[in-house]
Amino acid sequence: MHTNGYEWPLTPKFMARFWSRVEVKSREECWLWLGRARRGGYGYITRSIDDKRLFVAAHRLSLVIARAQPIPSGKLVLHHCDNRLCVNPHHLYVGTYADNARDAVERGRMASPFPLYGEENPVARLTQAKADEIRAAHASGASRAELEAKFGVSKTTVAAVVRGERW
Repeated sequence: MHTNGYEWPLTPKFMARFWSRVEVKSREECWLWLGRARRGGYGYITRSIDDKRLFVAAHRLSLVIARAQPIPSGKLVLHHCDNRLCVNPHHLYVGTYADNARDAVERGRMASPFPLYGEENPVARLTQAKADEIRAAHASGASRAELEAKFGVSKTTVAAVVRGERW
């Protein structure tokens, strides 16, 4: 059995210890972890193997048990319910760091980590129309210095617009 990078068996004694810390309810409801939680609010259980104390995230372990297979390396276990103490395997799914970031943005837990381009960026100085005007003026012979002054943007921005790298 593999979880959080470690191989170890799920003995009946360990399974009983795990489930004794879960408030099991209906499939639709959150199954709350009653054991310890880390600062971030996620539950965990410990296991001693070869004189090492392992900390295993309760929600990850719940999904491993339900699926009877390990979580793929580099993947996270995410919550549909957005409840960090929930270990209901029906509320959990395997995802990527990008999935996790997207969920956090959609649920209002963090600002978008994805850059906003063009007019969607609130600090953009240009509009699509102005970028088109820069390209047309440059094609007609206007210098980049003239375009910088006229549109109030940097050399780098004018060069990127002219090359088609922006806008």
